[in-house]
Amino acid sequence: MNLSRREKIIGLVASVVVGGLMLDQLLVSPMLERLDNATAMIQQHQEDLQKAESVFSSDLAARKRWKQMVGNGFKTDASAAEGQLLDRVRDAAQRSGIGVQAFKPERSEKVNGFYRITIRVTATGNASQTVRFLYLLQTSTIPLKVMDLQISSRKDGTDDLAIQMGISTIFDAPVQKVAMRDSQREVIP
Repeated sequence: MNLSRREKIIGLVASVVVGGLMLDQLLVSPMLERLDNATAMIQQHQEDLQKAESVFSSDLAARKRWKQMVGNGFKTDASAAEGQLLDRVRDAAQRSGIGVQAFKPERSEKVNGFYRITIRVTATGNASQTVRFLYLLQTSTIPLKVMDLQISSRKDGTDDLAIQMGISTIFDAPVQKVAMRDSQREVIP
């Protein structure tokens, strides 16, 4: 069977086109799809890395803050924690010029694995003294929190305020050791 030149060219072009389509289906398209998948995975992993770096830096900052709190006054004794809190409140009151009328300690309570001590403070002062007092409490190096705050005017039309607030701190009570002696349990401090 003799093919004309035209038929040979058409056969050759058809073979090249079919070969090109087969090459595309078997090699080029899968490679491009794998490249797209790899690009998407790289982008996802970069986002995950950024999130992890953010968590890591937050963790470092939290550890640094925790170490500072532990070093500066995180107590393991209720009376020491309460005394430290009272000292900080008295210091802040003195530095701000606010007049404290009363401190009233409340019972300690267990919250999230720690013990919380709250004191009720009743004080008087003007607006700027109150703001400075609150700022000094907020920037304190010991772990403390203003639980509630009530400010009212003592005399209408004047800058004479009455302040009532609850301020708390936390402490970590040491775990008591329990020893067995003569079939009796004893708590060893």
